[in-house]
Amino acid sequence: MRSLVCFVLGLMLSAQADEMKGWKDTLSGVVFENPPLKTLPVVSSPKREGESLLVQVTNESDTVIHYQDYLGKRPSIYTEEKFEGKWIRSEWDSCGTGCEPQSIKPGKSVTLTIPISYEDKKIYVAFFDGWEKNSASSLVLVYAPGAG
Repeated sequence: MRSLVCFVLGLMLSAQADEMKGWKDTLSGVVFENPPLKTLPVVSSPKREGESLLVQVTNESDTVIHYQDYLGKRPSIYTEEKFEGKWIRSEWDSCGTGCEPQSIKPGKSVTLTIPISYEDKKIYVAFFDGWEKNSASSLVLVYAPGAG
């Protein structure tokens, strides 16, 4: 069921991408209209390892949180890049196929792998406390150039 939700979400988002003014508009009915997570995950300073940026995310809440993973290799990410001195919405890096739900239990951490090609962009990941409609969700900044 979770894979189906990820796939449908991906199709919905990619089908609308050309008509929207950025991924924040595309995510509005999925993330931004839901209540926010009561406790945001804690994000560590990024570490560079080869061709990747490694970011540790810790769930300090009392409930399991979820995110979408692309091909079992990295999270589905949303980016902003600097253009004429302002941060603008840029890309959503997945069409939804190959998307797998992942979970972080309370008190546990995971290491997210971000391709080094994104190191000049702000990187966000959507976290949810469930896959049901109206589950709490938040878009969390996991990396920003010059941070850490």
